[in-house]
Amino acid sequence: MNHEDPERPSTFRQFLALERPRFPKWLWLGVVVLAVGMLVLVGVGVHDLRQYRSGTPVVATIVKCQSSGKGNQSECTVRWYEDGKAHTAQLHRVDGHPLVGSRVDVGVKGDDAYAATSGRTGLIGGSIGIGVILAVSAYVLLNRRRKRQREYS
Repeated sequence: MNHEDPERPSTFRQFLALERPRFPKWLWLGVVVLAVGMLVLVGVGVHDLRQYRSGTPVVATIVKCQSSGKGNQSECTVRWYEDGKAHTAQLHRVDGHPLVGSRVDVGVKGDDAYAATSGRTGLIGGSIGIGVILAVSAYVLLNRRRKRQREYS
């Protein structure tokens, strides 16, 4: 029983029933959408890295490159020779803007090629984004908990 302050909850159940300030729903929706976006980035990075590692390893020459319109990434066409025969493939999500004529290690699957760096942007960017979301969320929730404990102690 609490004889000092009638406003102060005397049981844990009463404490939970108190009206506490809540975050707006749009804020939670924004956090969820941002987290899903970061997970998609990580997923694309994992996919590209897996394609590179499971593809046939070749050293290819960059024939043509153009900006993909997604930050600092390019889509390139690469060519390599195998058994005296020329092969061409599309190189996806290349970091930066490689020079035509430069050589790159790729993993080839069908008509698509993946460089070792193809998934790097998604993995790094997505991981940093998820880390920031988790850190900020933990900070906010811990601060709210501490504030509530100070108010009711």
